[in-house]
Amino acid sequence: LGLLLIAAALLLAGMGPGTAGASSHFIDYDTDDDGLIEVDSLPKLDAIRYDLDGDGSQGSVSGPDWANYTAAFSGAMSGMGCPVAGCVGYELTADLDFDANGDGDGSDAGDHYYNGGVGWTPLGVDSTGAAVAFTATFDGNNHTIANLFINLNTSTTNGGQYVGLFGDVSGTIRNLGLVNPYVANTRTGGGNFSRTGALTGRSGSGGSISGVYISGGSVTVLDGAARPIVGCLGGYSTSAISDSWASCAATVTASGGSSVSARIGGLVGWHQAGGTIANSYAAGAVAVTNSTAAPVIAGGLVGNLGSDLISSYATGNVEVQSTHDVGNVGGLVGAMNLGSIKASYATGNVSATVSREVGGLVGYALLGNSDVIEACYATGSVTRSDANADPESEVGGLIGHLGTDIAGRTAVQACYATGAVANAASNGRTGGLVAFRDGNSLTPVANSYWTNAQTSSAGSQSNAIHRTAAQLQEPTGYAGIYANWNLDLDGQTGNDDPWDFGSSSQYPVLKYGYDAGGVARQDLLEVRAGDDFVAYAGQTATLEGSSIVRGSTPAYAWRQIVSGGAPAVVWTSGTDVASATFTVPAELTEPVTLVFELTITVGSFTARDRVSVTVNLAQPNELISLRVSAGGNERPLTPRFFSRGRSFDTYVGAYTTTAEIAMTPA
Repeated sequence: LGLLLIAAALLLAGMGPGTAGASSHFIDYDTDDDGLIEVDSLPKLDAIRYDLDGDGSQGSVSGPDWANYTAAFSGAMSGMGCPVAGCVGYELTADLDFDANGDGDGSDAGDHYYNGGVGWTPLGVDSTGAAVAFTATFDGNNHTIANLFINLNTSTTNGGQYVGLFGDVSGTIRNLGLVNPYVANTRTGGGNFSRTGALTGRSGSGGSISGVYISGGSVTVLDGAARPIVGCLGGYSTSAISDSWASCAATVTASGGSSVSARIGGLVGWHQAGGTIANSYAAGAVAVTNSTAAPVIAGGLVGNLGSDLISSYATGNVEVQSTHDVGNVGGLVGAMNLGSIKASYATGNVSATVSREVGGLVGYALLGNSDVIEACYATGSVTRSDANADPESEVGGLIGHLGTDIAGRTAVQACYATGAVANAASNGRTGGLVAFRDGNSLTPVANSYWTNAQTSSAGSQSNAIHRTAAQLQEPTGYAGIYANWNLDLDGQTGNDDPWDFGSSSQYPVLKYGYDAGGVARQDLLEVRAGDDFVAYAGQTATLEGSSIVRGSTPAYAWRQIVSGGAPAVVWTSGTDVASATFTVPAELTEPVTLVFELTITVGSFTARDRVSVTVNLAQPNELISLRVSAGGNERPLTPRFFSRGRSFDTYVGAYTTTAEIAMTPA
């Protein structure tokens, strides 16, 4: 009798409401028991809007909406197969693509979720467009979502307020790539803000975005009645953002009433206190055309910054054409209102017509009690083109306007600017490093330099002077003009040795990155503009494998099959090794592409096993394509479930893949 009762209990546990038949016929949507419901199709992705807390249960969701959810996750076992503690979100188990006809975008009538030309409806908004935040976790598992198409045109109060794959988020999004998104938000009425990004319209405090990238595509706002907040990754954010990047074009065209006030960035339009931006970058162009009487705040990475920014950079050009002379434009940040910038840089050109404050790194910087700008540089040209008289226009190689009310401290140090600086206003302010500064103590700038033709820079300064290019390049260590550049940037014990000075014919570049907590990490080295991977003497990178396998532990064997360089890059750990490091023994004199072959030998798999490969390069966000071939069928490797819906023993055996690392001389 006891055995019969146990069997009956097991049967009942596997049966969900409204289902019939044996429990073995029900589908487990959390096969790895990690508390994340698995998504392998666009209908399942769309159904997330009916379960924004990620627990897979109906709760207060209406009957019709829940019917849509259960249609997407058909045949689910009781509780979706979640562990005893329940589910807390969703994870991708396949790449998704909105392009149904293979023409390379999702904007055709036959494409998935075309919706009469409007495209995808953002997750985390209600039927009117008002915010109903996604509060759970969404893990992309390093999968991609391609050809997202959004093309809103609205005049309603709520419509177009929160636009992106997710409209409003206060949870966690991680390990996801958006490829070739097209996001357009046109608003001709209503008030409020137009928060627009490829990933999120708004991401809130307590949430986080990590390991997310936007590759190609565009984010555009055409706005005549509201205030656009636009970024390739996200519009408005108070979330922590780390290890993320965007290479799409961000564009705003503003017209109409004076209520338009644009904040636009290559990564995020407006980032406020609540989370730090760390180890992130933007490589796309930022462009604004503004015919209104309201200001524009635009930056290559962030438009308006009110938080700390660490170990991040922007390489795209920033261009603002405006008819209004109030606004802030910068190569990295348009305006910062409290917060610090450390170990960061900008290389794009910055141009504006009549914007008031323009800088190669920051247009307008207001620093608070402990805020600093340290270990930073800008190399792009900085131009304000309007020739009309404007005594308050400020154009600087590093910073346009620098202000603080904190007396007696150094606010800017260990920085430099090399780009040409020009202000067409004959009575405007121009500075090689800083155009204008204010505040109670004449904010001091220390140990910082510029090489452009400007012979002066504003503000109280201590050894912040004009230098020639040769003078900036000549020191190869912390000596001479760089004697005070070895700073403690992370607040831990001791200085962090943040700079790599290269040879006597090179400008210094940043050597270390910093994690989201601000702690120095020696595995994140900077890339010079235009290079894939810059090799310096003594620089190392590690290749390694990892696994979660209950049947048997896979064996990993890395082998360097293509070497080269002058001198040759050394494979320090042997020929076939499970985890290996290569080292650049001296500076390369010619480009070289290293090719590494990895063989994974798998003994057995269970339903929840996964195998992944990690290539830890000495720079953030380096993308390496790793794919595995088995039995003539090429399958993604990092990280995927080999056994999803197939016989387990199909994947037992040896798999071989290659990783290429392109390196150029420093």
